[in-house]
Amino acid sequence: TILSGDNADLALYKWLSKAERSAQGLNEEDLKITQNAFESCIIKLVTGASPYPTPGRPLRNLAARCLNILYARGETRSRFDTVRALLNTASDVKASEGVKVACLWCIGEIMATSGSQLLSLITDISNATVRLVKTSSLPVLVRYHAFLSLQKSLKTAGRGLTEAALKDVLKQTRYYMTDKALPVQRAAAQILAILHSEKESIKTVADVESLVALCAKGLEQADQPTRRSFSLLVAQVLSLTQVERPVISTEKKAPTKKDAGGDDEADGPVSTLAETTKPLMTAAEMLAQISIHFNKPGASRKTRVGLFDFYVSLLMLLGPSWVESNYGVIVKHLITEIVIPVRQSTNTHDNSLVRKLVGVLLRDLIGVRMLSEQGQIAAIKELSEGYLKKWPALLPGQVAPHHNALVVALKEVAGLLQQLGNAPPPVQDALAEPLINLLSHPNQGAQVAAAWCLRCFCFSTPLRLPKTVLNVVELLQRDITSLGTPPVTPEVGKRALGHANGLAALFAIIPDRPLYVSYDLSAKVFDMAIQLLKRAGEHDVAVAQIEVEVAWALISSLMALGPNFVRSHLPQLLVLWRNALPKPTSKDTSHAAGRSAA
Repeated sequence: TILSGDNADLALYKWLSKAERSAQGLNEEDLKITQNAFESCIIKLVTGASPYPTPGRPLRNLAARCLNILYARGETRSRFDTVRALLNTASDVKASEGVKVACLWCIGEIMATSGSQLLSLITDISNATVRLVKTSSLPVLVRYHAFLSLQKSLKTAGRGLTEAALKDVLKQTRYYMTDKALPVQRAAAQILAILHSEKESIKTVADVESLVALCAKGLEQADQPTRRSFSLLVAQVLSLTQVERPVISTEKKAPTKKDAGGDDEADGPVSTLAETTKPLMTAAEMLAQISIHFNKPGASRKTRVGLFDFYVSLLMLLGPSWVESNYGVIVKHLITEIVIPVRQSTNTHDNSLVRKLVGVLLRDLIGVRMLSEQGQIAAIKELSEGYLKKWPALLPGQVAPHHNALVVALKEVAGLLQQLGNAPPPVQDALAEPLINLLSHPNQGAQVAAAWCLRCFCFSTPLRLPKTVLNVVELLQRDITSLGTPPVTPEVGKRALGHANGLAALFAIIPDRPLYVSYDLSAKVFDMAIQLLKRAGEHDVAVAQIEVEVAWALISSLMALGPNFVRSHLPQLLVLWRNALPKPTSKDTSHAAGRSAA
């Protein structure tokens, strides 16, 4: 039958679908009888021989599946000749675009399932596909499928590639990582990831640096799928640097009497060669391969977001056990190499973006998906010892952590506390004192982060809530006393606001933990707020502003206690609100009078 017209593709698709189901249902003996005719028909369809139309995506997918079913359940003697015929058609200059793509697709599918039995063809496939990619006059679709076919072949038959062919593939794929077509870049990155799946493929630090630099350079123009391919390649290459490798080192040891052989002059040390194992890079050096490109002055926001994709892929490939054992190294790298350097050359928006990206990496990837319960406890202790307890710097020579570092650490500690649910004694000892100290930090962002972390801490450890509230109230009273004693420094005002924020965060817990804090304490805080508002008029504007802000922060936090508190103090609250809000003008009253009762 001559297949022509608009319904030719549909008729072929229906026929192939029925043939696929029949090939799966037939017993093997009956299938072998009809295999030659069926196989010949499929090859003609894929190669676009007359009377078949040019195959599209549905037809080539079905054809590839039918061929794999034939070779899985029938004879395999003709499989080599089939791949060879398809490869010749794909390399033919006169073949159309659709035919080339269909042939390349079928070759890739056959090699993906049976490549280990066709090792002798891998060199021919690599040479042919590389030639197709190098032909710039061909459409991007053909060049992409050429690399895709090579990628599938290398997964199963890569060990059959000759040394010369391997070098050529490495050279060409590295070159086409900068191709104008993003699909070609993706396919080249995927092939490089396959070729660098063994530790022997990465021999020197220079190899690692060149590949990471190549991927980082392409991030500016890359879309999301291409960026993902780059990140998987970088993760594969960098993960190989953590594999233990044999290293020959020279050791000196003192000679024994047997070594000296009775000779008085043989009394010096004896050099011996000892073989040890160590990774190509330390964990910090490996992570620095990404941060180097992040901190380049010309790095755009899109590039920096893509580099965080590198971090995600790398940590996921290394796995939870590696991440948990190297948690301190990862946090130190992110804070010292990413969070702190960014403030020197970027604006506030970039600063916030970097903190957000680091927070997502620490919280959503590492904290939630990788750390065990013991790892979470160890992480809290690591963050407390490394950052929270180091502020303020009391001893000479000590340097207090930057406020951005403290914000990142505090937010992660808060997230870990929420994960744990109940803070064990080691966590309580590590956090109780530094969290209260950080409320007095001069930076507002650090104050708010400390207040939130303190809230999470007391929520998970309610037994510490009353003592913590009393401590913060006492510190706030000291600050209020200092505000009334001139001279008043700006640090006192910031400290008072920080303690007020912390107290407000603690009062928000009381409705959920009502048995741990007495009612008298809330009344005491309310009286303190009223006294602050009354004496605000006696001080200059700068001090009065702080007193009013502290007072209303305390009153607002007391509203969280609900009707039991508000009902008993409602007359006083109404007076406070009336005095705080501006008095209505005659214009306002005239508008109010004109309104209807509805």
